[in-house]
Amino acid sequence: MARYHELNLYRAKLNDIREIMHSMKTLAQMEAHKLTRIIQQQRALKAQIDNVALDFLHFFPTALSADKIVGKTVLAVGSERGFCGDFNGKLLQTFQERFADDSVQLIAIGNKLQPLVEDRANTLPLPGANVTEEIGNLVELVIKTLAEQTQTGTLYAVFHNEKQMEPAIEKLLPAFTEMAATENVHRYPPELNLPPDDFMLELTDHALQHALQRIFTVSLMAENQQRIHHLENATQHLDQKTEQLQKRMNVLRQEAIIEEIEVILLNQANLTTPEEAYSGS
Repeated sequence: MARYHELNLYRAKLNDIREIMHSMKTLAQMEAHKLTRIIQQQRALKAQIDNVALDFLHFFPTALSADKIVGKTVLAVGSERGFCGDFNGKLLQTFQERFADDSVQLIAIGNKLQPLVEDRANTLPLPGANVTEEIGNLVELVIKTLAEQTQTGTLYAVFHNEKQMEPAIEKLLPAFTEMAATENVHRYPPELNLPPDDFMLELTDHALQHALQRIFTVSLMAENQQRIHHLENATQHLDQKTEQLQKRMNVLRQEAIIEEIEVILLNQANLTTPEEAYSGS
């Protein structure tokens, strides 16, 4: 029975762990549901910004700077929390495959990503976002950090997209340089209240803020999706382990009952006197 009680205590601990994981999965599902609506709105806004930029650059192509870009910075958007599988490992692998040069300034976002790059030179760690409401503060922190850098000429982002199996790479600065030309523009140039160069600067700032907001949002969405999948596998493993323990406990319980019956029969036999045994025969 001692072994039975040990297994029963172990099973109770597994049940407690399962309840915690189930709660974490529920929170991740709620966060993912909230992010879905925000991502749809952000995609619509990105399309509007791209249309404005296409229309503007069609009439003012010289607004794009032709100066030589000095310095390269990469934002690697990892996770702030765990229980999301190899989320950060894949992100780091993609970064290393594309940006092997140690001179690249790396901004590592996320508490769980930072230990993987702590030995790398030219690396600046920043905290990530746990929930949707923290993304705005993260955008402000990143923009402030970029403004303090002396060589933020070209800016890339390495992040998980919620619709891709592998991390994506997106060029953020200089803005609009990789935008394909289109014929769907207005016949007349836009009426500007600013000089074209100043307007381009304002549009670039707006596009950068929105791009960071969008990237952090889809990354958090992908993180929660992987967390849901990871926790589902973990809870299934715990359920299987609990079922095995229950079967083992049932066997031990049956063995204990059999032992109790044998002891009762043995005691009954010892209480029978020789006269009772003779008279009974």
